Amino acid sequence: MVESPTVESPVADSPVADSPVVEICIVICFLDAQMITPLSPYLFLSLALLRRYEPEAELGTPMSRLAVDLVPFLVTWPAVLGVSYALDLPLGPGAEVLLP
Repeated sequence: MVESPTVESPVADSPVADSPVVEICIVICFLDAQMITPLSPYLFLSLALLRRYEPEAELGTPMSRLAVDLVPFLVTWPAVLGVSYALDLPLGPGAEVLLP
């Protein structure tokens, strides 16, 4: 079985590094940035499919169309996190919002 590589958290040395809230905030930021990064292979796949219908489309075309989705993501996911925090709901199995 192949092991997946481990990624060092940017807040690994921080006293709140074990907090699920901090980790979820980092994931939310990464999610939004991954949608429009030119390093995403899906962006080039969507460009190839888009060129089938719009031959003049360039790299900025799918990026600008996906940029519209950034604002709802940046509003919705922190709102879900805020509701979970306010109602003290668990973020997942064995992942409480507050540190013990």
